Amino acid sequence: MEKDKTLRLTTPGVSLALCFSEQLVSGGDVYGLLFGAVTHDVTTAVTDSGSKEVTKICIDVQIYCPLKFFGLYGEIHEDVFQKAVQQHPQKLLGWFAFRANTPLRVSVKEHSVHGQLEKVAAA
Repeated sequence: MEKDKTLRLTTPGVSLALCFSEQLVSGGDVYGLLFGAVTHDVTTAVTDSGSKEVTKICIDVQIYCPLKFFGLYGEIHEDVFQKAVQQHPQKLLGWFAFRANTPLRVSVKEHSVHGQLEKVAAA
C-alpha cells in the first residue's frame, strides 16, 4: 500500500494582518507563540491497480501571541511561557521569530530556544 501525505497551513486574514502589522510597527525583532488546531484526515483510495492511503494534515493557526519568553542569551522564562500557554484555550502549535533585516535562517540562539521549548512543552 502506498502512502501519500499532504500538509496544509491556514490562518484567518485577521490573524495574518495582525502578524504583519506587529512586525511593521515593532521596529525590531518580534517573537511569540502560535495557537490553533491540528486535524488529521486519513482516507484509503482503492483502485484496480492497488490501494493508496492518503493522509491530509491541516494546521489552522488561530491565535498569534507576540511574547518575549526568553532572555538575552536564549534562556527560557518558564513562568512566562507556562502562563501564556494556560491563558489560551487552543493548542500550542509552535513559536515564531521575525527578525528585521536578517537572512531567513535559524540563528544559534533560536536553535537553542527551540530545543529548550521542546523539553519544557513535553513536561
